[in-house]
Amino acid sequence: MKNLACFIAAFLLCAAPAMAQGAGCLPRSSPEVRIVPVLAAPAFDDRKTLTELQAIHHAGNGGGHGVSHGHTPLGLTASKLMGRLRQDVTLQFAPGKRVCGYLNNLEIEVGFNDVQVLIAKDLPRRSCSYNEVLKHEMKHVNADRQYLQEVMPRVKKYWKEVAANIRVVSGPNRAAVEQQISSYLNAALEKLLAELTTERSAIQDQIDTPEEYRRVTYSCNGQIPQILKMRYGQAWLDNLMNQQQEIVSR
Repeated sequence: MKNLACFIAAFLLCAAPAMAQGAGCLPRSSPEVRIVPVLAAPAFDDRKTLTELQAIHHAGNGGGHGVSHGHTPLGLTASKLMGRLRQDVTLQFAPGKRVCGYLNNLEIEVGFNDVQVLIAKDLPRRSCSYNEVLKHEMKHVNADRQYLQEVMPRVKKYWKEVAANIRVVSGPNRAAVEQQISSYLNAALEKLLAELTTERSAIQDQIDTPEEYRRVTYSCNGQIPQILKMRYGQAWLDNLMNQQQEIVSR
Protein backbone atom coordinates (compact mmCIF):
# COMPACT_ATOMS: atom_id res chain seq x y z
CA MET A 1 0.00 0.00 0.00
CA LYS A 2 1.53 3.30 -1.10
CA ASN A 3 1.40 6.74 0.49
CA LEU A 4 -1.13 6.01 3.22
CA ALA A 5 0.21 8.95 5.22
CA CYS A 6 -0.55 11.45 2.48
CA PHE A 7 -4.15 10.21 2.28
CA ILE A 8 -4.57 10.64 6.00
CA ALA A 9 -3.03 14.10 5.89
CA ALA A 10 -5.38 15.09 3.08
CA PHE A 11 -8.40 13.87 5.00
CA LEU A 12 -10.22 17.08 6.00
CA LEU A 13 -12.75 15.74 8.43
CA CYS A 14 -16.06 17.57 8.10
CA ALA A 15 -16.81 20.24 10.65
CA ALA A 16 -19.30 19.30 13.33
CA PRO A 17 -22.79 20.59 12.46
CA ALA A 18 -24.17 23.38 14.61
CA MET A 19 -27.22 22.95 16.83
CA ALA A 20 -29.44 25.55 18.48
CA GLN A 21 -29.17 25.60 22.28
CA GLY A 22 -32.20 25.12 24.49
CA ALA A 23 -33.94 28.34 25.46
CA GLY A 24 -34.59 28.65 29.19
CA CYS A 25 -32.37 25.68 30.08
CA LEU A 26 -29.36 25.89 32.36
CA PRO A 27 -26.05 25.19 30.58
CA ARG A 28 -23.92 22.18 31.43
CA SER A 29 -20.41 20.99 30.70
CA SER A 30 -19.60 19.08 27.54
CA PRO A 31 -20.73 15.44 27.44
CA GLU A 32 -18.33 12.57 27.89
CA VAL A 33 -17.38 10.94 24.57
CA ARG A 34 -16.08 7.41 24.03
CA ILE A 35 -14.95 6.08 20.66
CA VAL A 36 -14.91 2.32 20.11
CA PRO A 37 -13.01 1.15 17.01
CA VAL A 38 -14.52 -1.95 15.39
CA LEU A 39 -12.56 -4.30 13.18
CA ALA A 40 -14.08 -7.73 12.77
CA ALA A 41 -11.79 -10.66 12.12
CA PRO A 42 -12.11 -11.81 8.51
CA ALA A 43 -14.17 -14.87 7.68
CA PHE A 44 -12.63 -17.03 4.96
CA ASP A 45 -14.72 -18.78 2.32
CA ASP A 46 -13.40 -20.81 -0.62
CA ARG A 47 -16.62 -22.62 -1.50
CA LYS A 48 -17.99 -20.21 -4.11
CA THR A 49 -17.53 -20.34 -7.86
CA LEU A 50 -15.91 -17.60 -9.89
CA THR A 51 -19.34 -16.61 -11.25
CA GLU A 52 -20.66 -16.22 -7.70
CA LEU A 53 -17.69 -14.02 -6.75
CA GLN A 54 -18.30 -11.78 -9.74
CA ALA A 55 -21.98 -11.39 -8.75
CA ILE A 56 -20.97 -10.47 -5.18
CA HIS A 57 -18.48 -7.95 -6.50
CA HIS A 58 -21.01 -6.19 -8.71
CA ALA A 59 -23.69 -6.19 -6.00
CA GLY A 60 -21.25 -4.68 -3.51
CA ASN A 61 -20.60 -1.65 -5.72
CA GLY A 62 -24.24 -0.57 -5.63
CA GLY A 63 -23.68 2.34 -3.24
CA GLY A 64 -24.03 3.07 0.44
CA HIS A 65 -21.31 2.39 2.98
CA GLY A 66 -21.02 -1.31 2.24
CA VAL A 67 -18.35 -1.92 -0.38
CA SER A 68 -16.64 -4.78 -2.11
CA HIS A 69 -13.08 -4.35 -3.27
CA GLY A 70 -10.02 -6.31 -4.20
CA HIS A 71 -11.53 -8.16 -7.15
CA THR A 72 -8.86 -10.36 -8.71
CA PRO A 73 -9.65 -13.15 -11.18
CA LEU A 74 -10.27 -15.59 -8.33
CA GLY A 75 -10.55 -13.54 -5.14
CA LEU A 76 -12.66 -10.91 -3.45
CA THR A 77 -12.54 -9.05 -0.16
CA ALA A 78 -15.79 -7.57 1.11
CA SER A 79 -16.49 -5.53 4.23
CA LYS A 80 -18.86 -2.87 5.55
CA LEU A 81 -17.96 0.48 7.02
CA MET A 82 -20.25 0.91 10.01
CA GLY A 83 -21.14 3.42 12.69
CA ARG A 84 -23.35 2.96 15.74
CA LEU A 85 -24.41 5.48 18.40
CA ARG A 86 -25.38 5.08 22.04
CA GLN A 87 -26.36 8.17 23.99
CA ASP A 88 -27.40 8.89 27.57
CA VAL A 89 -29.77 11.86 27.89
CA THR A 90 -31.13 13.52 31.05
CA LEU A 91 -34.51 15.30 30.78
CA GLN A 92 -35.69 18.12 33.09
CA PHE A 93 -38.70 20.43 33.11
CA ALA A 94 -38.10 24.13 32.55
CA PRO A 95 -40.32 27.22 32.95
CA GLY A 96 -43.01 27.66 30.32
CA LYS A 97 -43.82 23.97 30.08
CA ARG A 98 -40.58 23.30 28.24
CA VAL A 99 -38.44 20.19 28.55
CA CYS A 100 -34.65 20.42 28.64
CA GLY A 101 -32.54 17.57 27.33
CA TYR A 102 -28.90 17.16 28.36
CA LEU A 103 -26.51 14.79 26.60
CA ASN A 104 -24.47 13.17 29.38
CA ASN A 105 -22.54 10.46 27.56
CA LEU A 106 -21.99 9.51 23.94
CA GLU A 107 -20.46 6.26 22.71
CA ILE A 108 -19.68 5.76 19.03
CA GLU A 109 -18.63 2.53 17.35
CA VAL A 110 -16.84 3.12 14.06
CA GLY A 111 -15.06 0.60 11.89
CA PHE A 112 -15.49 -2.42 9.66
CA ASN A 113 -17.70 -5.46 10.15
CA ASP A 114 -18.83 -8.37 7.98
CA VAL A 115 -15.27 -8.76 6.72
CA GLN A 116 -15.08 -11.62 4.24
CA VAL A 117 -12.18 -12.97 2.23
CA LEU A 118 -13.49 -15.06 -0.64
CA ILE A 119 -11.42 -17.27 -2.90
CA ALA A 120 -13.03 -19.18 -5.76
CA LYS A 121 -13.13 -22.93 -5.29
CA ASP A 122 -11.47 -23.33 -8.70
CA LEU A 123 -8.10 -23.00 -6.96
CA PRO A 124 -6.81 -26.04 -5.07
CA ARG A 125 -6.41 -25.26 -1.38
CA ARG A 126 -2.85 -24.55 -0.22
CA SER A 127 -1.62 -24.40 -3.80
CA CYS A 128 0.79 -21.66 -4.85
CA SER A 129 -1.88 -19.78 -6.80
CA TYR A 130 -4.36 -20.07 -3.91
CA ASN A 131 -1.80 -18.56 -1.53
CA GLU A 132 -0.98 -15.70 -3.92
CA VAL A 133 -4.65 -14.73 -4.24
CA LEU A 134 -5.04 -14.97 -0.47
CA LYS A 135 -2.03 -12.71 0.10
CA HIS A 136 -3.50 -10.13 -2.25
CA GLU A 137 -6.86 -10.14 -0.49
CA MET A 138 -5.18 -9.79 2.90
CA LYS A 139 -3.60 -6.56 1.65
CA HIS A 140 -7.12 -5.11 1.61
CA VAL A 141 -7.86 -6.37 5.12
CA ASN A 142 -4.60 -4.94 6.44
CA ALA A 143 -5.19 -1.61 4.68
CA ASP A 144 -8.49 -1.22 6.55
CA ARG A 145 -6.77 -2.06 9.83
CA GLN A 146 -4.09 0.56 9.30
CA TYR A 147 -6.55 3.17 8.08
CA LEU A 148 -8.79 2.70 11.10
CA GLN A 149 -5.85 3.09 13.45
CA GLU A 150 -4.60 6.22 11.70
CA VAL A 151 -7.96 7.95 11.48
CA MET A 152 -9.17 7.37 15.06
CA PRO A 153 -7.68 10.60 16.54
CA ARG A 154 -9.52 12.66 13.93
CA VAL A 155 -12.75 10.75 14.52
CA LYS A 156 -12.49 11.37 18.25
CA LYS A 157 -11.91 15.08 17.72
CA TYR A 158 -14.92 15.27 15.41
CA TRP A 159 -17.26 13.64 17.92
CA LYS A 160 -16.03 15.79 20.78
CA GLU A 161 -17.04 18.82 18.71
CA VAL A 162 -20.40 17.24 17.88
CA ALA A 163 -21.11 16.50 21.54
CA ALA A 164 -19.94 19.93 22.69
CA ASN A 165 -22.33 21.60 20.25
CA ILE A 166 -25.32 19.72 21.59
CA ARG A 167 -25.02 20.28 25.38
CA VAL A 168 -28.66 21.16 26.01
CA VAL A 169 -31.78 21.05 23.84
CA SER A 170 -35.30 22.25 24.68
CA GLY A 171 -38.68 21.28 23.31
CA PRO A 172 -42.40 21.12 24.17
CA ASN A 173 -42.15 17.52 25.37
CA ARG A 174 -39.83 14.59 25.94
CA ALA A 175 -40.38 13.03 22.51
CA ALA A 176 -39.54 16.28 20.70
CA VAL A 177 -36.31 16.73 22.66
CA GLU A 178 -35.18 13.16 22.10
CA GLN A 179 -35.99 13.45 18.39
CA GLN A 180 -33.88 16.62 18.07
CA ILE A 181 -30.89 14.98 19.71
CA SER A 182 -31.19 11.75 17.71
CA SER A 183 -31.61 13.57 14.39
CA TYR A 184 -28.58 15.74 15.08
CA LEU A 185 -26.37 12.80 16.04
CA ASN A 186 -27.51 10.63 13.13
CA ALA A 187 -26.85 13.43 10.65
CA ALA A 188 -23.37 13.85 12.10
CA LEU A 189 -22.77 10.11 11.77
CA GLU A 190 -23.88 10.01 8.13
CA LYS A 191 -21.64 12.96 7.33
CA LEU A 192 -18.66 11.24 8.92
CA LEU A 193 -19.29 7.89 7.22
CA ALA A 194 -19.48 9.60 3.83
CA GLU A 195 -16.07 11.19 4.45
CA LEU A 196 -14.54 7.92 5.63
CA THR A 197 -15.97 6.00 2.67
CA THR A 198 -14.35 8.37 0.16
CA GLU A 199 -11.02 8.28 1.96
CA ARG A 200 -11.01 4.52 2.41
CA SER A 201 -11.90 3.86 -1.23
CA ALA A 202 -8.93 5.93 -2.41
CA ILE A 203 -6.59 3.86 -0.24
CA GLN A 204 -8.04 0.56 -1.42
CA ASP A 205 -7.73 1.62 -5.05
CA GLN A 206 -3.97 1.88 -4.60
CA ILE A 207 -3.84 -1.88 -4.04
CA ASP A 208 -5.78 -2.91 -7.14
CA THR A 209 -3.38 -1.64 -9.76
CA PRO A 210 -2.94 -3.17 -13.24
CA GLU A 211 0.56 -4.22 -12.17
CA GLU A 212 -0.77 -6.05 -9.11
CA TYR A 213 -3.48 -7.78 -11.13
CA ARG A 214 -0.91 -9.00 -13.63
CA ARG A 215 1.45 -10.11 -10.87
CA VAL A 216 -1.21 -12.21 -9.14
CA THR A 217 -2.66 -13.60 -12.37
CA TYR A 218 0.66 -14.80 -13.76
CA SER A 219 2.35 -15.77 -10.49
CA CYS A 220 3.33 -19.38 -9.77
CA ASN A 221 4.47 -19.89 -13.36
CA GLY A 222 1.05 -18.90 -14.72
CA GLN A 223 -0.97 -21.44 -12.74
CA ILE A 224 -4.16 -19.35 -12.69
CA PRO A 225 -4.62 -19.01 -16.47
CA GLN A 226 -3.75 -22.68 -16.84
CA ILE A 227 -6.42 -23.72 -14.33
CA LEU A 228 -9.06 -21.47 -15.90
CA LYS A 229 -8.26 -22.65 -19.43
CA MET A 230 -8.49 -26.29 -18.37
CA ARG A 231 -11.83 -25.81 -16.59
CA TYR A 232 -13.58 -23.27 -18.81
CA GLY A 233 -11.79 -23.21 -22.16
CA GLN A 234 -9.63 -20.67 -23.99
CA ALA A 235 -12.52 -18.50 -25.21
CA TRP A 236 -13.90 -18.15 -21.69
CA LEU A 237 -10.44 -17.28 -20.35
CA ASP A 238 -9.91 -14.62 -23.01
CA ASN A 239 -13.26 -13.04 -22.15
CA LEU A 240 -12.41 -12.98 -18.44
CA MET A 241 -9.02 -11.38 -19.07
CA ASN A 242 -10.69 -8.69 -21.19
CA GLN A 243 -13.20 -7.98 -18.43
CA GLN A 244 -10.41 -7.79 -15.90
CA GLN A 245 -8.53 -5.29 -18.04
CA GLU A 246 -11.63 -3.11 -18.22
CA ILE A 247 -11.93 -3.13 -14.41
CA VAL A 248 -8.35 -2.00 -13.80
CA SER A 249 -8.54 0.63 -16.56
CA ARG A 250 -11.48 2.50 -15.01
